[in-house]
Amino acid sequence: MKRIFIILSMAVVLLSPYQAGQASAANIFPDGCGTGRKAGTSLPAVCQDANSQQGNNGSNDPIVKILKAAIEVISYFIGIAAIIGILIASLRMITSSGDASAFATARNGVIYSIIGLAVAALAQILVLFVIDKL
Repeated sequence: MKRIFIILSMAVVLLSPYQAGQASAANIFPDGCGTGRKAGTSLPAVCQDANSQQGNNGSNDPIVKILKAAIEVISYFIGIAAIIGILIASLRMITSSGDASAFATARNGVIYSIIGLAVAALAQILVLFVIDKL
């Protein structure tokens, strides 16, 4: 019974990214630099300055694309490993049967997995920020 529960839990965790759809946001503020302008009007100075600063910040560089893809894959697997760690530690917590030391060990496992997930997320944000600035 325990094996079936663990297998079903892992299947739910591994398949959950496929269930979520992409989020989209509505632009409630008119864009003065792009779509909301009338034909024949010139761009405001702010938009011209912003357009000139965008440049080619490495978005077409194949090395940057490979790095971004590798970081996304590594982060995905780290996230899966952290979630599996949380599940295993929580199952150990449930099955500790009142043993204080087993419960404390399982609680530490949950805490360490959550910390690992947070560190991995922050590392991905930091690395992608740096790569975008290349």
